[in-house]
Amino acid sequence: MLRCVACCLAVVALALGQSYQGEISGVVKNSTGGIVPGAKLDLVHLETGQRRGAATDDQGRFYLLQLPTGPYRLEARHTGFKPFQRGLRIEVGARDVVT
Repeated sequence: MLRCVACCLAVVALALGQSYQGEISGVVKNSTGGIVPGAKLDLVHLETGQRRGAATDDQGRFYLLQLPTGPYRLEARHTGFKPFQRGLRIEVGARDVVT
């Protein structure tokens, strides 16, 4: 039985006018590389406590847009899998892939 949910993230931060925002998109996969549709994600800004939620589509993809810069914790969960957590940071002009 699969026990792990992993997230592949592409982190891109954009400067939009005077506000600095970024976005996160990715695909949730299990430990064997299979996609996980219907996984629930929570993204928590560690400085403000602001929470954003998302769910993966039928291809395991998710999108979180217009995020303030700063440190975050991403949490992913799905019935039958061990919860997954990952720290990340959104910075202006940064492009990063987190696995």
